[in-house]
Amino acid sequence: MTLPTIAILGATGQQGRAVLDHFCAHHGEAYTIRAVVRDPTAAAAKTGSNASKVQYVCGNYTDAASLRTAFDGAEYVFAMTSPDMSFTGLEEQWGRNIADAVRNANSVRLLVFSSAPDATAISGGTLECANFAGKAAAQRYMVEIGIPAVFVWPGFFMQNHVPGKPGQPRRVNEKQSAVVFDTLNPAKYIGASIPLVGDWLTFPELATRWARTTGVPPTSRRITEDEFAAPFGPDAATANPVCKMLLEMYRFVNQYGYYKGNAPESLLAPTTSWETFVRRHWPAVASPAASLESTWTPAQTAIARYFRIFDKTQASLTVSEPSELFAPNGIVSFPFAPEGYANKHVGTQAIKAYYSTWNSIFQFYSWTPLVPRAIGDNGAIVEIECRGSIKTTGKAYDQKYVGVAQVDDAGKITQYTEYWDVSKLSAFTP
Repeated sequence: MTLPTIAILGATGQQGRAVLDHFCAHHGEAYTIRAVVRDPTAAAAKTGSNASKVQYVCGNYTDAASLRTAFDGAEYVFAMTSPDMSFTGLEEQWGRNIADAVRNANSVRLLVFSSAPDATAISGGTLECANFAGKAAAQRYMVEIGIPAVFVWPGFFMQNHVPGKPGQPRRVNEKQSAVVFDTLNPAKYIGASIPLVGDWLTFPELATRWARTTGVPPTSRRITEDEFAAPFGPDAATANPVCKMLLEMYRFVNQYGYYKGNAPESLLAPTTSWETFVRRHWPAVASPAASLESTWTPAQTAIARYFRIFDKTQASLTVSEPSELFAPNGIVSFPFAPEGYANKHVGTQAIKAYYSTWNSIFQFYSWTPLVPRAIGDNGAIVEIECRGSIKTTGKAYDQKYVGVAQVDDAGKITQYTEYWDVSKLSAFTP
């Protein structure tokens, strides 16, 4: 059987590499994976364990002829362009080269193009924001010529906050995409612009969740443009292309909001949460918070284990099934459950039956960190938020929980009471 081919442009960069790694890990048996790179020999040498799963071919968005050859025979294409640091409109031309190559490759059924909101049009021409404008102009051209394209708008990269990057947390006074496409019916998405984000947070919220994850008190402070530009060198705001591009981007976000100020709502992707990203990139900072777990009471530990069954980003303190955490006559209750919804389950068998269907109903993408607080000797309370979706309807299920647990002398839960926003049950309705 001949497998469909996906051609991935930019496979040595952050976005393209992420797409390449995802297909190698999850779809290597279903697709022929083609990496389109400037130097196939050098790129293949760096692939490691994925080498046998990937075909490396030469292609460059600055060379339209090379792209036509690279896309020939491919049914799916992922493509993106790098920011044009010359501010001369090159990125739009690169996008046009990609579009023309897709149009000339009669085999392509779907192009997924990494684009961005049109900051220039949104701002009425007051902001240049070249890294947004070039992609948006390329998107308009793709729509105009009628190629089968879907546009994803990645949010502000978490990588912008890693050590050494412009948005990294700094010491003051010494003190880190996926939308699932229905490949059986790609036409339903043609021409759509899909926001692609893992978390939707303000900068103060980033700081607050940083604190929960690391235990390090942060401060979120708006700085001036001069302060931002200073590390780039003299006259960087006008002379340094990277600084100029970043300043324009921040001006656009501050004045108009990343997606015109509108949250993506149900289009959040099942990707890395901010907390998981922080733990991954600042392990030395995050470890003090993790070490606090050794001081938890049995009740704090029990309620943490309960929620970590659903939070797959946490490997520690997990068990396979909620009923394992409960005493034989343990009780789960939901005082605010609406009429027609079971509000109490007594005994481990009833508890097991209640939770047995969860994996077929819920898809959880991210959870805020657990910070359970002790209540006396045998009790604990936790406030926690999740982001996810309902598998049967595809609707977003973003919920806030308050859980209260009592445990016996063996650390088994005797009473667990949970409060949540009942209005979110509307996600179950098609």
